[in-house]
Amino acid sequence: MEEIIREIDPSLKYRRKLIPSSVLVYEVEKEGTIYILKIARNERSWEVNHLKQESEILGLAKGIGGITHLVQKYESIGDYSNQILKEFYEGKDLFELNTKIYDTKVQKKLENTVRELHSLGVARLDLNRPQNIILSPDKQDVCLIDLGYGLLFL
Repeated sequence: MEEIIREIDPSLKYRRKLIPSSVLVYEVEKEGTIYILKIARNERSWEVNHLKQESEILGLAKGIGGITHLVQKYESIGDYSNQILKEFYEGKDLFELNTKIYDTKVQKKLENTVRELHSLGVARLDLNRPQNIILSPDKQDVCLIDLGYGLLFL
Protein backbone atom coordinates (compact mmCIF):
# COMPACT_ATOMS: atom_id res chain seq x y z
CA MET A 1 0.00 0.00 0.00
CA GLU A 2 2.95 2.32 0.52
CA GLU A 3 3.43 2.32 -3.27
CA ILE A 4 -0.18 3.40 -3.85
CA ILE A 5 0.18 6.19 -1.27
CA ARG A 6 3.35 7.44 -3.00
CA GLU A 7 1.53 7.25 -6.35
CA ILE A 8 -1.37 9.33 -4.95
CA ASP A 9 1.01 11.94 -3.53
CA PRO A 10 4.80 11.46 -3.57
CA SER A 11 5.17 13.88 -0.65
CA LEU A 12 3.16 11.63 1.69
CA LYS A 13 5.04 9.32 4.02
CA TYR A 14 3.19 6.20 5.19
CA ARG A 15 3.02 5.88 8.99
CA ARG A 16 0.45 3.13 9.65
CA LYS A 17 -2.84 1.61 8.61
CA LEU A 18 -5.67 2.52 10.93
CA ILE A 19 -8.44 0.31 12.26
CA PRO A 20 -10.81 -1.29 9.77
CA SER A 21 -13.25 1.19 8.33
CA SER A 22 -15.73 1.47 5.50
CA VAL A 23 -12.77 2.59 3.32
CA LEU A 24 -8.99 2.25 3.46
CA VAL A 25 -7.65 4.63 6.13
CA TYR A 26 -3.99 5.48 6.68
CA GLU A 27 -2.05 7.77 8.94
CA VAL A 28 0.45 9.63 6.78
CA GLU A 29 2.92 12.45 7.23
CA LYS A 30 3.61 15.39 4.98
CA GLU A 31 6.25 18.02 5.75
CA GLY A 32 6.27 17.05 9.44
CA THR A 33 2.49 17.16 9.88
CA ILE A 34 0.33 14.08 10.45
CA TYR A 35 -2.78 13.60 8.31
CA ILE A 36 -5.35 10.94 7.53
CA LEU A 37 -5.54 9.56 3.98
CA LYS A 38 -8.79 7.84 3.02
CA ILE A 39 -8.92 5.76 -0.16
CA ALA A 40 -11.85 4.12 -1.96
CA ARG A 41 -11.47 0.99 -4.09
CA ASN A 42 -13.24 1.36 -7.45
CA GLU A 43 -14.71 -2.16 -7.36
CA ARG A 44 -16.60 -1.24 -4.18
CA SER A 45 -19.09 1.41 -5.26
CA TRP A 46 -20.25 2.05 -1.68
CA GLU A 47 -16.66 3.04 -0.76
CA VAL A 48 -16.50 5.43 -3.70
CA ASN A 49 -19.89 6.91 -2.72
CA HIS A 50 -18.87 7.16 0.93
CA LEU A 51 -15.79 9.27 0.17
CA LYS A 52 -17.64 11.31 -2.43
CA GLN A 53 -20.29 12.12 0.20
CA GLU A 54 -17.71 12.90 2.88
CA SER A 55 -15.78 15.17 0.52
CA GLU A 56 -18.95 17.07 -0.41
CA ILE A 57 -19.98 17.51 3.24
CA LEU A 58 -16.49 18.62 4.26
CA GLY A 59 -16.57 21.19 1.46
CA LEU A 60 -19.72 22.67 2.99
CA ALA A 61 -18.44 22.46 6.58
CA LYS A 62 -15.17 24.37 6.18
CA GLY A 63 -15.75 26.76 9.07
CA ILE A 64 -17.23 24.30 11.56
CA GLY A 65 -15.22 23.27 14.61
CA GLY A 66 -15.29 19.79 16.06
CA ILE A 67 -14.65 17.91 12.81
CA THR A 68 -11.55 16.85 10.91
CA HIS A 69 -11.40 19.11 7.86
CA LEU A 70 -10.56 18.33 4.27
CA VAL A 71 -6.99 19.23 3.33
CA GLN A 72 -6.84 17.92 -0.24
CA LYS A 73 -8.76 15.83 -2.76
CA TYR A 74 -6.86 13.64 -5.22
CA GLU A 75 -7.59 12.36 -8.72
CA SER A 76 -8.39 8.70 -9.35
CA ILE A 77 -5.37 6.44 -9.75
CA GLY A 78 -5.72 2.94 -11.16
CA ASP A 79 -8.05 0.90 -8.97
CA TYR A 80 -8.57 3.72 -6.47
CA SER A 81 -10.66 6.88 -6.49
CA ASN A 82 -12.03 9.74 -4.39
CA GLN A 83 -8.95 9.81 -2.17
CA ILE A 84 -9.03 12.55 0.44
CA LEU A 85 -6.43 13.91 2.83
CA LYS A 86 -7.90 15.09 6.13
CA GLU A 87 -6.66 16.67 9.32
CA PHE A 88 -5.46 14.30 12.02
CA TYR A 89 -7.05 14.67 15.45
CA GLU A 90 -4.98 13.44 18.39
CA GLY A 91 -6.91 11.29 20.85
CA LYS A 92 -8.76 8.01 21.19
CA ASP A 93 -12.20 7.04 19.98
CA LEU A 94 -14.98 6.31 22.44
CA PHE A 95 -14.97 2.63 21.47
CA GLU A 96 -11.27 2.28 22.27
CA LEU A 97 -11.76 4.13 25.56
CA ASN A 98 -14.83 1.99 26.29
CA THR A 99 -16.65 5.04 27.61
CA LYS A 100 -19.36 7.57 26.96
CA ILE A 101 -19.08 11.33 27.23
CA TYR A 102 -20.06 12.34 30.74
CA ASP A 103 -18.50 15.80 30.89
CA THR A 104 -21.24 18.33 30.12
CA LYS A 105 -18.72 20.77 28.58
CA VAL A 106 -17.60 18.12 26.10
CA GLN A 107 -21.22 17.09 25.43
CA LYS A 108 -22.05 20.71 24.61
CA LYS A 109 -19.13 20.90 22.16
CA LEU A 110 -20.39 17.80 20.36
CA GLU A 111 -23.97 19.09 20.39
CA ASN A 112 -22.81 22.43 18.93
CA THR A 113 -20.91 20.66 16.16
CA VAL A 114 -23.97 18.57 15.27
CA ARG A 115 -26.22 21.65 15.42
CA GLU A 116 -23.90 23.54 13.04
CA LEU A 117 -23.82 20.59 10.63
CA HIS A 118 -27.63 20.40 10.76
CA SER A 119 -27.81 24.12 9.95
CA LEU A 120 -25.89 23.32 6.74
CA GLY A 121 -28.38 20.59 5.87
CA VAL A 122 -26.25 17.65 7.01
CA ALA A 123 -27.97 14.88 8.98
CA ARG A 124 -27.53 11.22 9.98
CA LEU A 125 -23.91 11.46 11.03
CA ASP A 126 -23.57 7.92 12.41
CA LEU A 127 -23.07 9.20 15.95
CA ASN A 128 -24.11 5.83 17.35
CA ARG A 129 -20.72 4.46 16.23
CA PRO A 130 -18.28 5.33 19.02
CA GLN A 131 -15.36 4.89 16.58
CA ASN A 132 -16.46 8.13 14.85
CA ILE A 133 -16.06 10.27 17.97
CA ILE A 134 -12.55 11.09 19.21
CA LEU A 135 -11.88 12.39 22.70
CA SER A 136 -8.74 14.49 23.16
CA PRO A 137 -5.96 13.13 25.44
CA ASP A 138 -6.96 15.54 28.22
CA LYS A 139 -10.64 14.54 27.71
CA GLN A 140 -11.61 18.22 27.39
CA ASP A 141 -12.37 18.26 23.66
CA VAL A 142 -14.15 16.08 21.14
CA CYS A 143 -14.09 15.65 17.36
CA LEU A 144 -16.19 13.87 14.71
CA ILE A 145 -13.90 12.10 12.28
CA ASP A 146 -16.13 10.45 9.65
CA LEU A 147 -18.83 12.41 7.87
CA GLY A 148 -19.19 9.95 5.00
CA TYR A 149 -22.46 8.64 6.41
CA GLY A 150 -23.95 12.12 6.55
CA LEU A 151 -26.85 12.98 4.29
CA LEU A 152 -27.63 16.35 2.76
CA PHE A 153 -31.27 17.27 3.24
CA LEU A 154 -31.56 20.90 2.13
